[in-house]
Amino acid sequence: SRRRDDSSYERRQEGRKLQMAWQRLPSLLTVTLLPYSTNAWSCSGSITYRNVAVSLRVHAASLQSSRLYSSSQQQRDGLTTTDFPTTGEAHPFPTKPVGIIFDMDGTITKPCIDFANMRSRIYAICDSDPRTQNLRGDVLELVSELSEEQQAEAKRVFDDIERKAIEDMQIMDGIIEFVQHLDDFGIRRAVLTRNVGTSIIAMQDLMRRNAEANGGALLKSFDPVVARDTIARNSQTGEMETLKSKPEPDAILHICEQWGCHPADVIMIGDSAADDVACAYRAGCSSVLIQTGKDNDAGGGAAATRKEMEERVPTVSVNAIAEFHKLFSSTFGGH
Repeated sequence: SRRRDDSSYERRQEGRKLQMAWQRLPSLLTVTLLPYSTNAWSCSGSITYRNVAVSLRVHAASLQSSRLYSSSQQQRDGLTTTDFPTTGEAHPFPTKPVGIIFDMDGTITKPCIDFANMRSRIYAICDSDPRTQNLRGDVLELVSELSEEQQAEAKRVFDDIERKAIEDMQIMDGIIEFVQHLDDFGIRRAVLTRNVGTSIIAMQDLMRRNAEANGGALLKSFDPVVARDTIARNSQTGEMETLKSKPEPDAILHICEQWGCHPADVIMIGDSAADDVACAYRAGCSSVLIQTGKDNDAGGGAAATRKEMEERVPTVSVNAIAEFHKLFSSTFGGH
């Protein structure tokens, strides 16, 4: 039975690879995603692209315009994974991005949420009641399983940690220059965070003050902004409700609806593979993973299933926002 399941899974994966390859083909043939053509790999070295070339009867040489380059060159240039992972799971960058959706903590701001403290305190609340003792997982998700009294205590913990995060908030190096670049070329930008709305207000105010202090132009606000307490109208039911948090795709779909575009037209940037990258994958848009090296685990932990591993593969991974700014400029130019 397991052998049949594995066989069925592999067939579905092959079908999905072919479908994604067909969607990617125009950009692979016409768009330079990375400006290092002298280090381009032969596509015959990639299982994914070899399968694509055979299935679509495209000569491997014609696919070299995708300009994948070696891991050693990536390390020298600051990139830590290929722009198109060999698993073929990540969605490709749009040819012309309509907008970029930014995570906040660890992306727009330097990491300032004490996740270890958050996990410890919330798990202690769980253990205070025999009914929820040893309950573990993503702290924002498991709160719904707590009693009203425990939920009130958990809210005080979240409020305390987020208040401290606002006090310690610092803008990430390179982010102001990047958003100014986007504004100059009419590329829209939004915020999608699991923080509360007051944190976004504090962040936008701090960004404006930093930009003005450095002699820059007045920054426009991110629009729209989605926090874990954002209420919006459900396009299917017409009811007003709190948007589901990442990694559920609802917020990205809401932002795209506001922008009047398809998820394939946007890029999601964040520092969490479990939240930001998985959210992008489920919504159908490309993703950038910023590897800060900081603890950003809300309790969900490492991927436990094949599906979770697949949806946490980013389109590209970088060490800093400034590195993606450089990549974005060389890939898309003005737009």
